[in-house]
Amino acid sequence: TEQLGDATWMDLLRQHNALVEREVRAHGGRVVKNRGDGYMLTFANPARGLDCALAIQQALTTAALGTRNSELGTPILVRIGLHTGNPQREGEDFFGTDVNLAARIADRALGGEILVSAHVHALLAEGGAFVFDEGREMAFKGIALPKRVFGVRHSA
Repeated sequence: TEQLGDATWMDLLRQHNALVEREVRAHGGRVVKNRGDGYMLTFANPARGLDCALAIQQALTTAALGTRNSELGTPILVRIGLHTGNPQREGEDFFGTDVNLAARIADRALGGEILVSAHVHALLAEGGAFVFDEGREMAFKGIALPKRVFGVRHSA
């Protein structure tokens, strides 16, 4: 926002949000909440969530906001993290350790990167529909033990 100014940043954010929400709908997901410049999303299964994540990254690389923005001078890259589990539901929102881990994984991803938890990897790796890296251990704030995460290379 400092580099672009509030008005230009808000326009870019609106474009980003429209793109994300379009892909979430197309992949059968639901927006739980918008965290300012990030989202909490739910899907019926991890494969749909990962398909959506890949579609969002692809759409950003082909959309005007995903290429070199003349005012910003750098590409817009988003960080995506996925985890699956049994969160606690309160009304339309979700809470708990699984939600915290998903948020921490997303926070640790690099721009343009999709990271998944070991649990998501275990559910999707053998099907051959997705290609993952070798994984790495990461420590997360508020999570007692390090967790293994895997970068998603692409869908097969």
